This record gives sequence, C-alpha cells and structure tokens, in this order.
Amino acid sequence: SDFNSLFNTMLVLIEKYTWCIASDTQSGINDIPLYDHLKTTSAIALSSYRYQMEFDKVTQKRIKDGNEELQFLVIGGDLSGIQSFIYNLGANKSGAKRLRARSFYIKTLTEILSYKIIKELSLTPANIVMQAGGKFHIIAPNIESTRSKLFALEKELTNELYNKFKGEIFIALDMVEVSGKG
Repeated sequence: SDFNSLFNTMLVLIEKYTWCIASDTQSGINDIPLYDHLKTTSAIALSSYRYQMEFDKVTQKRIKDGNEELQFLVIGGDLSGIQSFIYNLGANKSGAKRLRARSFYIKTLTEILSYKIIKELSLTPANIVMQAGGKFHIIAPNIESTRSKLFALEKELTNELYNKFKGEIFIALDMVEVSGKG
C-alpha cells in the first residue's frame, strides 16, 4: 500500500535470491554478491538524484559531468561505551545469557538509530551500506537539508541516549563528502 513497504519487501526478496550470485561474471573471479551491488547502486542512485534535484535540473550531461562534484555524504555512526555496557554483568550464574542479551540489545539499538536517521533524511534501507559492531555507514546526498537535519538529529539522539543510559552509551556521528568519481 505504500512505497516503503514495497521497497523493504523487494529488498528482502532480492537478498534471498541474489546473495550467492556474482555481480560480474565477465571479468575473472568476482566475490561481490549481486545483492550488495544492487543495494549499493540503489543508494548511490537515490542520493545522486536528490543532489541533482537540488539544482532543479537532472540531465544526462549534468550527471556525467557531476562525477567531479562532491555530491555524496557518507555518514558514519558509532555507539561508544558498548564494551563496558556489554561486559558489566556482575557476579551472576546466567552471565552468558545476559552477555548474549546485551549484545543483541546493542545490535538492535544500532539498527534503530540508523533507521531513524534514514527515515528523517527520507532515504531507503538500501542507503545503509554497513551496520555492525555498534557502527553504521549511510550514503546520503550532499545537500544543505541533509546536513541541517543530521545536526538536529545528532542532538536529539545524544539527549535520548543520555537520558536512557546516563552517559554509559553515546553516539558519535560524522560525515565525509565524496564524489562519484571512481
């Protein structure tokens, strides 16, 4: 009924059926799955489109010439303090269960934070290119609205995490401008 549901369903189906297919079979040995190639291409295409729309004109010439422009932001997020959070178990018989539960909690918290960011920036789950170990990377368009929303979001997330964990866990967000030139 809505685009996000359709996109998420398609992303899961594409992963299910293309995770073990090589993305390039023409040039020697390739170890990049077709799923990863399609997902990353989708993220780059959406970010490039949003960047180009900032100029109110998307043309083939502009897209080809835009390879020199810093049209992408790679947003990096890092949850700090997770080691002490996970291993601060105390003396308890069920230490292994608590360790797994806290690890799962951190994994879920990382996913929630990255999904909150892409929702605020009107991006798709394909824009999350890496998510592991309390860290995530997101490809976004390098436009002013992205930057301003990200700064406001960083303050909001920092306050929420401080209120919940009293400084034990906090988030650090940063961004790097990159071009489309390979």
